[in-house]
Amino acid sequence: MSYELSWEIEGRVAINTLYGEVTAADVHDLRHAARDLSKESSWPIHTLVDLSGITKYQTNIALMKTAIDFKSEPTTIGWTLIYGAQNPLVRFMASLLTQMSTGLMHFRFFDTKEAALEWLIDEDITLRRHYRHAAEAEEAATF
Repeated sequence: MSYELSWEIEGRVAINTLYGEVTAADVHDLRHAARDLSKESSWPIHTLVDLSGITKYQTNIALMKTAIDFKSEPTTIGWTLIYGAQNPLVRFMASLLTQMSTGLMHFRFFDTKEAALEWLIDEDITLRRHYRHAAEAEEAATF
């Protein structure tokens, strides 16, 4: 699997984009990378997860649960917003694994990144200022 992990909003919203075949080892590596990224902020970190590029995935649920073990996660976990899971089986596996994440993860599914961000901005008022300024700058640039 290839994945990209970066900030959508520095120190507040991370974005994980997954591509290709997803194995338990890949998920384990991604969890550690996400944990390291979360140490960069004292705010709760919300995460956008793009599953649209997944072509194959591990179906051994016990193995995947071990790979995403959240017991040692920092307390700065915010919302996890999952989108792009058009394949019903990918969506089912993602839902099952997030529900098994020892209760530390709050998650929701969306069809698109835009819908996920719109919901998150409504949910976390501290993000509104960032997106309002970004929208104003984009609007000013079009004139």
